[in-house]
Amino acid sequence: MLFGGGAAAMRRQALVPLREALQRPMAQGGRGARLLDIGCGTGAFLREVKRNHPRLAVTGLDLSAPYLAVARRRLAPWSRVALIEAAAEAMPFAAAELDIVTCLYLFHELPARVRRAVVAEIRRVLKPGGTLILVDSVQTGDEPDYDAILDYFPFAFHEPYYAGYLTEDLDRLMRPGFIPEQRSLA
Repeated sequence: MLFGGGAAAMRRQALVPLREALQRPMAQGGRGARLLDIGCGTGAFLREVKRNHPRLAVTGLDLSAPYLAVARRRLAPWSRVALIEAAAEAMPFAAAELDIVTCLYLFHELPARVRRAVVAEIRRVLKPGGTLILVDSVQTGDEPDYDAILDYFPFAFHEPYYAGYLTEDLDRLMRPGFIPEQRSLA
C-alpha cells in the first residue's frame, strides 16, 4: 500500500487522534499546544497538520538535511513551524516540553537498541498526560493473512531492521509510562 500511492492516506490517519488530543483540556484546543513529529522527513505529515490546524505550533525532527530542506519549502506558507536536524534518540528538548509527539513509519526503520532509546526520549520530552501518536506497519500476527508478506518484506525492500520490528512487543516497549487508548489496523 505504501509503495502503491497509499502513503499519504495512511499518514492522514494520524490526524484523527491528533484532533482528539487537541480537544482535551490540557491542549486548549491547540492554543499553546506544541507538537513534535519525529522522523518528519520531507514534511508531508506536518503539511497536513498545518492545513487542518494552522495555529498549532509544530516542530519536525529528522536526521536528513536534504529531507528537511524539502520540508522547509513545503511548510513555508505557515508560521509556528520549526525544523530541526537531530537524532531521535538525543532530542534537543527540555523534559516535559511537548504536548503531542507523532512518530509515523519510523519504528520499523530503527535497530532495537535505538528504538528503545527513542521511546526513552519520548518519555522524557512529553508532558505528563501528553499524547503519543504512533503509526507504523502491522506486525506479525496482527493480520495473519499478511504474515508471509511481512516476512518477505525486509528482503525484498532492503529493510534491515524490519524483521526485528515485526516481533517487537510494542506494549512492553512503551512501559512504563504509556497507556494505549486506541489501536487500529486500518
